[in-house]
Amino acid sequence: ESGSDEEPVAVNEHLLDVKRDGGAYLMEKRNIFTALQRNVNKENNVAEQHLIDMLCMSGCNRDDVWGFHALERRARASPPSRSCISSIALVLLKTGINHTAGNTKPVDVDYTQMATAQKLLLFWRKPARKCWWDGIEVDLPAQDGRSSRQFKLWARRVWTLELSLV
Repeated sequence: ESGSDEEPVAVNEHLLDVKRDGGAYLMEKRNIFTALQRNVNKENNVAEQHLIDMLCMSGCNRDDVWGFHALERRARASPPSRSCISSIALVLLKTGINHTAGNTKPVDVDYTQMATAQKLLLFWRKPARKCWWDGIEVDLPAQDGRSSRQFKLWARRVWTLELSLV
C-alpha cells in the first residue's frame, strides 16, 4: 500500500527531470535560424525561406546565434509545467546605401538590398508572429549518476519579427 502512494511521486519527479533536461538541451541550441529552417524543410514553406533569405541579405548571417538567450527560472517550490526560453537578437539593418570614407566618391547604392530593406520596413510598428510545433529526438548521455535517455522533445516555437527605428 505504501508503495502505491510513493509511485506517483517518483513518476512525477522523473517527468520533472525530463522537462528540466529538455530545457537545458534547448538552451545549448543557440543558432537563430536552425529551428525555422528545419520547419521550412519539413513544410516546404517558400514564404518562410524567402524571409530567412531577406533577413540574411539585410544583416543577419545563417549561422548567427541569439544575442540574449535565457531559461525562465521558477521558484523551487513550484515545479515547472514547461521550460520557457526567451531569446532576442538585434541586427543593424543594411540598407544598400554605402558611403566611402571621407566622401571621396559618390554614394554607392545596391538597389536589390535597398528593396529588401524597404520590405522589412513593413514590420515597423506591425510585428509579425510565426508559431509552430517543433518535434526533435533528443539523446542525452549518461551523467550525474543518471543513465542515458532518449525522448521526443516538443517545443512550441514563437517567432516575432519586429523592426525598430533608432
